[in-house]
Amino acid sequence: MSQAEDAVPQFDPTKKKKRTAGKRPEAQAPRAAEDYTYEELLKRVFRDNAAGLACRRAHKASFVTPEVFRSSKRTIWGNFQATSETLGRAPEHFGAFVSSELGTPGQTDGSGRLVLAGRFTPRQLENVERRYIEEYVACKACEQTVD
Repeated sequence: MSQAEDAVPQFDPTKKKKRTAGKRPEAQAPRAAEDYTYEELLKRVFRDNAAGLACRRAHKASFVTPEVFRSSKRTIWGNFQATSETLGRAPEHFGAFVSSELGTPGQTDGSGRLVLAGRFTPRQLENVERRYIEEYVACKACEQTVD
């Protein structure tokens, strides 16, 4: 053997690392990804990300029935401001969604009501509100509303 080969220490790949007494494995230096088994990695993922897997701010959906006032060519959603606040969304976004779903222009007046051009029944507005909740408010994973 040459002197260069003598200087390189020989390591036994089958030898296991000693565990220090009194220390937990998490307190030691992080191990390389090759050292972990599949089961250990799964346990780490679920332990470290358990809070992120569940919806943290989920609560039961509260559906507000629209108060509708109709005239000859207009429909007024009386409690529109309260509905958008209950859903936790901006009235401008909710109003734009309602207008696009109904295919008619709509504006909010000074008292927080939504004025729509055309005659719509309360049932039609309830269906639009349900679609908005399904699209923008409800969590796709747990089917509950999220703020």
